[in-house]
Amino acid sequence: MVFFIFCNTVVVPPTLLSAFHLPADNLLMLTQYAFLTTALACLAQAFCGHRRAIMEGPTGLWWGAILTITLGEASRGTPLNDIASSLSVGIAISAMVTIFIGISGLGHRLARLFTPAVMVFFMLLLGAQLTSIFFKGMLGLPFGIADTSARIKLAPFGLAVAVMCFILAMIIFLQQRISRYALLVGTVVGWGYGGYAFLHHTYRRVN
Repeated sequence: MVFFIFCNTVVVPPTLLSAFHLPADNLLMLTQYAFLTTALACLAQAFCGHRRAIMEGPTGLWWGAILTITLGEASRGTPLNDIASSLSVGIAISAMVTIFIGISGLGHRLARLFTPAVMVFFMLLLGAQLTSIFFKGMLGLPFGIADTSARIKLAPFGLAVAVMCFILAMIIFLQQRISRYALLVGTVVGWGYGGYAFLHHTYRRVN
């Protein structure tokens, strides 16, 4: 479970960094905040919450919705600072509504509206939207903002496909006690090789 929490948390800061075109120096700060809030959430759930082995951290629904909204508004020309401010207010309001639903006991009544058919349709739309976003990142295309000088980068795309095939091969062909770490191993191998290739390419250009 720890490895899944790690992999689920570590991919969020770089994605948001690319989405909002933040400086590279902010990556460390975002990663620290992500792990800190995840740790606090895990401790709160372990001592005061449901006390179940449920993965905590940034949910795919939340940051998927953030990426979708950012992409849509950026394509309309809305400044990224305005998008970030609006998202902050929206998340705060959502937190207050969630607390009210939990205290008032309306959760059971509202759960009847979210039938399996509704959830399947919602997840299908979310997956389709996120797929286009991730493929843009894999191809090196800018996020949300049109850029006529953008070019497809085949090297990062090839590395992403190779890592994906490597993870699938581990899951399919290896034993379960080893294959359950496939996502972690793929993340470490992909980032390690990508960092080495980037540094090697930079060193060759300098010399």
